[in-house]
Amino acid sequence: MYRSSYYAESSHMSGNEIVFVVILIGGFIIWVYSLIDILRHEFTNSNKLVWLIVIFVLNVFGSTLYLFIGKKQRVGIPQKPKKEKESEKYSSENDYWTQKIKDTAQGDKEI
Repeated sequence: MYRSSYYAESSHMSGNEIVFVVILIGGFIIWVYSLIDILRHEFTNSNKLVWLIVIFVLNVFGSTLYLFIGKKQRVGIPQKPKKEKESEKYSSENDYWTQKIKDTAQGDKEI
């Protein structure tokens, strides 16, 4: 069988092509991160809509602008709901133990 040298060379990516693909993937990751970050946070005035338009129109350049400028315009950072400890459910330590005794008497929980 005859194989041309062109076919053998074209089956592998050159160094420049690998760098280009890595840059494309990195840019896409930055773009997706910026999009998610904008959607999860609140902004002053109508800046959320403005930043969404900027990253959709300018792609990676818009995402980079957002990361350096837009993150400072956020109003609040979303936080995971804090899990309340069982001892904090009651106003005082006595209420906690009173409830524990009632729960034990009902057979729901053990001390």
